[in-house]
Amino acid sequence: VAKKAADKLAKEAKARAAALAAEKKAEKKDGAEDKGEEAKKAEEAAEEEEEEVEVDFAGLDIFGAEDVLDLGGGMPLFRDFAPEDWAMLGLRFELHLLAHAFRHDVDDPERPGVHTDHLAFYFQKYFGRALQAKDYGRETVEELVGLVDDVVYVNAKGVLESQVEAELETP
Repeated sequence: VAKKAADKLAKEAKARAAALAAEKKAEKKDGAEDKGEEAKKAEEAAEEEEEEVEVDFAGLDIFGAEDVLDLGGGMPLFRDFAPEDWAMLGLRFELHLLAHAFRHDVDDPERPGVHTDHLAFYFQKYFGRALQAKDYGRETVEELVGLVDDVVYVNAKGVLESQVEAELETP
């Protein structure tokens, strides 16, 4: 998603640059009398682009944002994400998805979810890669799930459960 957003922003910037270049070429062809007017338009467009909208990230309600790719002035919500943030976001999503997908696939009331003893096995089956707690600086799978306890948790029986419903209501 981030790559698509970055590519989209890059394409928009290239389009703006191409439009400005086309305007400059048109100025040269039209002659000296039109140069002044076209130059003013190009300068105004450049000034508008340079004006940056300040977004108060401390007071921002992320759940109330209409577009996470544009909070104002084309600034995305994930502007300051580091690689560690993306890794944690991926872990949250994958464990959430695993909890719901396993429950859906098994469809057995006696098996409410993945037990932590089998979490690494099912993670490998569903995502095709190993889940290593040490990759995230933890010793056990329970500690790893504790890192993302806002999305998933281990219940009293040692089963992975999601804090988020499988079907979300969208406005």
